[in-house]
Amino acid sequence: MVELALVLPLFLTMVFAIVEIGRAFAAKQSLTIAAREGARVLVLPYGAGLTHQTEASVRTAAVDRVRSYLTSSGVGVGSETTIRVARIGSGNDGVYGSGDDQPPEIDYTQATRGQRVGIIIEHHFE
Repeated sequence: MVELALVLPLFLTMVFAIVEIGRAFAAKQSLTIAAREGARVLVLPYGAGLTHQTEASVRTAAVDRVRSYLTSSGVGVGSETTIRVARIGSGNDGVYGSGDDQPPEIDYTQATRGQRVGIIIEHHFE
């Protein structure tokens, strides 16, 4: 009984830690895939005769796709979750991913072909 009393709390702590780490990893993967799904919608062309008529409708459809994916994957989308579209600019050297990249431009307008756009999701894991 003494050995059980000493080992059981440690064992249960390890088991619950493994479960919580698994939940956190699953939520992270869901957020990553949801952002990817939203970005796929963002790069769609818009205009007369196409699915989306304006740039604003493409951005709205992208955010809706992200919300839909998160809800279907079991990640709760509440008031603490923010989903924003962003345009990413390169720095002075014209290379993406270098140290002088510009900060993301949130809720951009008038994106042109070839610019990098994406989704920024802020979610608090409980």
